[in-house]
Amino acid sequence: MKALRHFDASWKSFRIQIEDWLTPWLISVRKHSDTLIIVGASGGYNLPLKQVGKFKRLIVLDPDPSAEWIFRGRLIRHAPKTKITWIRRDYFRDTSGAEWVAFLNKHPQTPVLFSNFLGQLFLLLAKSSDIEQWKRNFIQTVASRSWASFHDRFSCSVAPLTSGFEENGFSERLSNAELLERFYTGPKFRKVELQDHETETFFPKDLQAMYFHWAITSQTHHLIEGMFQIRVPRDRLHLVESK
Repeated sequence: MKALRHFDASWKSFRIQIEDWLTPWLISVRKHSDTLIIVGASGGYNLPLKQVGKFKRLIVLDPDPSAEWIFRGRLIRHAPKTKITWIRRDYFRDTSGAEWVAFLNKHPQTPVLFSNFLGQLFLLLAKSSDIEQWKRNFIQTVASRSWASFHDRFSCSVAPLTSGFEENGFSERLSNAELLERFYTGPKFRKVELQDHETETFFPKDLQAMYFHWAITSQTHHLIEGMFQIRVPRDRLHLVESK
């Protein structure tokens, strides 16, 4: 219900930024796959549904029963013919990663979009050792496929410094220490409790990233990191090379 209250006004700037960043990836991977896997779609509030709906089939992983009918209702306005397979099974509490790997093996060439999901894993997995094991499994499972993710790095009750976004663009992803220096330096942050969403080590530092401010409410501000990778499926390589 929080999403419904804040969707139209408070989240508009963030939605536009995510759309501008994510659309080129969606267009690119659609050349090689007519199916997209979305993890954590929720009601699709922050997704560019016009572009998402251009895939013939969506496989959506989200255990929230109310999210499905909201997502379907919003998508149908843009893409009434797109087939949606909604999966409520939670693959991510299995710290061995076996269930997640088995699922991906059924869709070996399908691109995956993690929709503000990875930054919530520390809430699902109580032990830090479980999180680190899941991260190792995660990196291995997505290394050879196309994927995109926007996820929390930090959150608190105060907005990050706007100056941190002045030269925002694709660059090497920043460490926690670099993010703190860039976005959270100054007197207004001295008494603020900053939540680390434990996503620093999900990906190698040499991958490119972009950063966004998401004001969920006037008292809840998240620093979001966006990253993606494009891999051409092996059975399409010779087609690309012959053109």
